[in-house]
Amino acid sequence: YTYNDIISLNDNITITDPKPSYNLYLYNSDYNYRINDYSSLPVLTGTAHPTLETGEYGSMLNKKKEDGELNVELTYQVLLNNQSATDATINSIAYYYDTGYVLAGATPEVVTIDGKTYNRVIIPVNRTFTDSNNQEIYNLTLTVGKNSLGSLNIGEMKTWVEIVSYSTNESCIDTDSAPDNILEHSTEDDTDDARGLNIQINTVDRTISGYIFEDNKSNMPGQYNTGDGEYQDSEQKVSDVIVQLIEIKNVTVGATTLKLEYIWQETVSGSNTVKYITNDGRNIATYNVTNDPGHYTFTDFIPGNYIVRFIYGDETYYDTAIDGSTTSSTAKQNITTYNGQDYKSTIDPNYNKEWFNASSYSENSSMARDNEERRIKEMAHATTTDPSNLIINSKDKLEDTWMCAESSKLEIPVSQSATDQTVPVERAINFGLVKRPQPALTLEKHVTGLQIGDIINATADIYNYTSDESTVNLTSNTGSESVFLATATNKEANSRGEWIVETDVANLSGKRLNITYTYVVTNAGDKDYIGEGLAGVATSEYANIAQTVKQQMRGLSFTPGHYVGTAYYTGNVGSDREVATPLKVEDYLGKTNNALQLGTGDFTEVGAETKDIWADSGSEGTEEVTVIQTANRELNAGTQMTFTVNVYKDSLDISAGQNFTFRSYAAQLVPTDVTSKTGTLANNVTLGNLEKVQSYAPLDIIALVPQSNPEIPALTPEVDEFVAETIRITMDTGGDKETPVLLITAITGGLVVIAVGIVLIKKFVIK
Repeated sequence: YTYNDIISLNDNITITDPKPSYNLYLYNSDYNYRINDYSSLPVLTGTAHPTLETGEYGSMLNKKKEDGELNVELTYQVLLNNQSATDATINSIAYYYDTGYVLAGATPEVVTIDGKTYNRVIIPVNRTFTDSNNQEIYNLTLTVGKNSLGSLNIGEMKTWVEIVSYSTNESCIDTDSAPDNILEHSTEDDTDDARGLNIQINTVDRTISGYIFEDNKSNMPGQYNTGDGEYQDSEQKVSDVIVQLIEIKNVTVGATTLKLEYIWQETVSGSNTVKYITNDGRNIATYNVTNDPGHYTFTDFIPGNYIVRFIYGDETYYDTAIDGSTTSSTAKQNITTYNGQDYKSTIDPNYNKEWFNASSYSENSSMARDNEERRIKEMAHATTTDPSNLIINSKDKLEDTWMCAESSKLEIPVSQSATDQTVPVERAINFGLVKRPQPALTLEKHVTGLQIGDIINATADIYNYTSDESTVNLTSNTGSESVFLATATNKEANSRGEWIVETDVANLSGKRLNITYTYVVTNAGDKDYIGEGLAGVATSEYANIAQTVKQQMRGLSFTPGHYVGTAYYTGNVGSDREVATPLKVEDYLGKTNNALQLGTGDFTEVGAETKDIWADSGSEGTEEVTVIQTANRELNAGTQMTFTVNVYKDSLDISAGQNFTFRSYAAQLVPTDVTSKTGTLANNVTLGNLEKVQSYAPLDIIALVPQSNPEIPALTPEVDEFVAETIRITMDTGGDKETPVLLITAITGGLVVIAVGIVLIKKFVIK
């Protein structure tokens, strides 16, 4: 602390009139903080440091006591002066000090001066003053005492001094003063008083406050999309994020210096209640503040080096608010929504700075960033658990997916101003959350090849497309361009679509039917990156790396960003490595109803399973199918890959009737055995969760549409699932005929001949 009205104390006394008043304004938190009450650590349930040995608690406590106890010491200067030419010896002086002071080693007597009680001690001087050495200064150090509760004595405390014994060689007598008569004559010049220190409780408190917000990220497919690190008026402020005020102490235990934490206060954003450790260190109490939604406030804390920690997606206050009342449904939704699986800290260019510097941020900047050890630990969980555990739809999922972020260390001083202690110490620390980079996967499956033996006389038509017969590019219901890149019509979003082939059915007997399906997988999502420290590491090692990082951070040897990457913290890629999305395509072949067999292509058979379907009436049923899959592939953001498969029926049997219907099944994207190295999930879809593989419902409804039949549930509600066209081969009904042509479509990689001998397309020709 500094005095509010003394510019400099430089050990040189200056006689002034009137004498100065030494005012010391103590913050209430400092006045009430008494480390001696913390007799043992830990003192609260669950506060044991997970890696701190039992014997290390004593070292931690002693370190805290050494530089944490509030003590006030004053040095008074006594000027002794011989104003005559006669040599004189001052034998002793009496020092009178307020009973609120303590003078080490003294055994005082109690006296009363001007109606006030003082402690009196005799101090031997035995110093001869001559006309050439007529002045000397003596220093006395006093300590402000404490009451029975351990609190400093407050109010103004005065001191006196008097010469009580002197002598001269000539037996001269002081002409204007008599020694040792302060009780009757306190105005003589061998007596003087000094204004004491007036200790007062400050009317202001130290404050750290701020808010949490969701930073809107950019939306450029195939790019690294993140927020700008700044709060905008249009962005959402987020309540129900845990906020902690933590003091950081570097403590040497043996030959190792450790960074240890003291959590003094805790609240949640948007709450008006703050929990704090009481002065005795053994209990938790609360105080009230006033906050807007998304804001937090800490006040009334001691000077020191602090960080502000933000914990999101933690289940601590899921069932009860911080003040003990029932948590609202909105709060529960916030807690599950803003979790570590789906969100991360937004960009912070000062992510690797040890000390907080307000001048390096704008007023609305995010000033904290995710703890790297915690992120790697969350990624370790995400890359080794079932993907369904990463869909945060209940409290139990939060135990492994919560995340925390921290500011740089804040140096909180005793006072903001050296000359005016009524100026409050205030710091603003905001924190921005942003959605993590996510792949955006879509799948399309289409018939791109059809051949029926050597049949050359047939008419082909496409049904369940737009009623408009104009030729336009065919697009899927996801809005992404399909494999039919030439002139075609728009496929109706909620219909399977049909390729109708009319021919002389009698000629089909024993003919081989070949169908080619083409699958196009597109990733229109965000690019994602990982740091060099994880680039070549198996995800099974993440948990061990997290433990290593924890020890590095505890031992002060950690380099931020080495593992998760600089792009994670700043948006700048640098030497980071791009992370691809592992996936494979799964499809199904029916084992009844004109069953097809697997031929050549990118798929292999993995076994037979019984799958759920929609029956003719729209009711649920099951069907045995052959499951086929592609090999594991990885797809970067902004790229596309194509798979093909040939399926066949070796010999058509016309005895069963004159109508052959070959429905495609609902293909889907499924997870691979290798998880993405960042453990992220695809945006708006869940891989491998297809519910129904086939529909025999009226009109082959694909998705639920009120104008068709709202009673029939959806078959393919997600864009990572797709049903290709049905092929129907029927009796020739006549109509326009033209010379046989090559049916060709353009797909990724160039032109492919679909069939030789399938002739006229009545409504259009695919070039």
